[in-house]
Amino acid sequence: MPLHFTGWLHYESPPTAVLIAQTPLAADFGAQIWLQGADVPDTLRPGAPLAMTLYWRPQRPLEINYQAFVHILDENGQLVAQGDKLNPGEFPTRRWEPASYVRDEYEIALPAGLPAGRYRAAVGLWVASEGWRLPVLDSSGQQVGDSFVVGEWVVE
Repeated sequence: MPLHFTGWLHYESPPTAVLIAQTPLAADFGAQIWLQGADVPDTLRPGAPLAMTLYWRPQRPLEINYQAFVHILDENGQLVAQGDKLNPGEFPTRRWEPASYVRDEYEIALPAGLPAGRYRAAVGLWVASEGWRLPVLDSSGQQVGDSFVVGEWVVE
């Protein structure tokens, strides 16, 4: 199926996929929003910016404006860098259309002194004013966490 640009928010894609995403995903955030894909670099370099794109799609009209985060965590789960968005994709989630996906780009500054080790990028959605996160659900609707890992790297 060829890609057709239909506006700055999305390309035409079937409802269950984002055809332009490098990595297809199916992470269910609270039975409200799907994370359907990500573009994540192969390497992580200390002191260099980490560019990443997430592809979100609402499962239905949303009543809450969610904020998004990308946390870069070390092998002990400690936060080493992050990117946060008040409006993922620069567009309030209450205005997202279920027929469209939202392209959400990040550029995260990594510390120059990042030590050797294993790192991962965990992403999620939350309500900053109230301090709670949307749960990540498995295929049976059971909560399996409150963030989803989209990339892992080893820094030597």
